[in-house]
Amino acid sequence: MDTNIILNYISENTAFKPIDISILGKGASACVYKVNIEQKPYSLAVKYSSNAELLKQEYEQIKFINDRVDCKLPR
Repeated sequence: MDTNIILNYISENTAFKPIDISILGKGASACVYKVNIEQKPYSLAVKYSSNAELLKQEYEQIKFINDRVDCKLPR
């Protein structure tokens, strides 16, 4: 995975200004990266997978749970 793709996406599609990126972990279907940024919260966790459908399912599951609990979950 070319990490510049993630840095460019964050720069072009969010208000965050990325500084650097490092890998946090790899799984069977995705990788998680830590992106350091210039402003609060100072870092982001970004999950990347070439399987967009799998990420969409995970997003829907987290959103379903998040709408029903008071604790913070990933967005």
